[in-house]
Amino acid sequence: MFAANSSRDPWAGAIEMGKETDGRLIADSVLGAELDESEIGVLGDLMEVRKLSNGDVLVREGDTDHALHLLAGGKLDVTRVGAGSEEIHLHTMQQGELAGAMGFVDGIPRNATLRARSEALVYSLEREAFESLMDEHPRLVYHIMRAVTRNAHNAMLELSSQIGELTNYIVKQHGRY
Repeated sequence: MFAANSSRDPWAGAIEMGKETDGRLIADSVLGAELDESEIGVLGDLMEVRKLSNGDVLVREGDTDHALHLLAGGKLDVTRVGAGSEEIHLHTMQQGELAGAMGFVDGIPRNATLRARSEALVYSLEREAFESLMDEHPRLVYHIMRAVTRNAHNAMLELSSQIGELTNYIVKQHGRY
């Protein structure tokens, strides 16, 4: 299906933005779950490649960014600024996860900061590039939007579960922390 990378560095050739994407990394992600090889190729041609070093910020809370980000390798910490201006760790993204779905769909400002926990490889799809697919690749657009929706749905299910656990804890503690 996709040519193997013979280098020890799984991200060889992806050091600068705009370099070629690796279709295997897209295929193994939430975004590529329903795509065939030709669709992965079309999508990969539109994505920008970003290689981040430990501590680099991909997006900041409050910024406007119209890109959908696929973590193709490494880990990203998802943080928010809490009361008292302290940084609160919300999640550590793993390879294959998506970020930025709401900003991608409707342009709302980012509600969290994404920072590389280690070296990280990110494939970014700008909304304008995505919209260019509508006429010639409507099936691909449909599959991408299904992946974005499924990703948002899974996040809502996880949040709902966490709310249930927190509510259960508070009830058992009679409101005491």
